[in-house]
Amino acid sequence: MTNLDRQHRALALLAEHDLDALVLCARENLRYLSGFTGSDAVLLLTAGSSLFLTDSRYTTQAREQVTAERVEEYRVQVDGVATALRNAGVRRIGFES
Repeated sequence: MTNLDRQHRALALLAEHDLDALVLCARENLRYLSGFTGSDAVLLLTAGSSLFLTDSRYTTQAREQVTAERVEEYRVQVDGVATALRNAGVRRIGFES
């Protein structure tokens, strides 16, 4: 099973739970869903796109490893995620437990 297959399976949770997006940041989930082996990142999945966010230490690595439509860099993780969610018009968000 590829990372894209896994992402599509995760996206089924959006409709099931009436969500606009999933925000994933646990290392295990990042590796399983995107292929990333670094230690600081967030994967944002919406019905229309996948965005991988990381800091400057991992930008090059992410662009080489990650299965996502876009890879972007943040200075402060929470600010980068909030901006991405706002830009995507996300209102209902699912998070990892």
